[in-house]
Amino acid sequence: MSQKTRVLHVLEGGSSITQWDTFHWSKPIMRFGHIIWELRGEGYDIDTETIESPGGAKVGKYTLVRMPEDSITTDRRRTIPDGLY
Repeated sequence: MSQKTRVLHVLEGGSSITQWDTFHWSKPIMRFGHIIWELRGEGYDIDTETIESPGGAKVGKYTLVRMPEDSITTDRRRTIPDGLY
């Protein structure tokens, strides 16, 4: 499975993902930002939220909003009970 396919599989499953998450995989992804850039170029609408790691580093947290074949009104982000994404 390609790195892009692995990232897309996580996003399509409704989970968010960060570069740090991929470091724990058996084959870490070193050019994670490029994969997100490629997916956006293919028509995937991916939201970016900047979060702070426990060590104080700021990292991007990516969540799939819409796939290329989705309607413009589709939002695939999971909503939690308090109304936040």
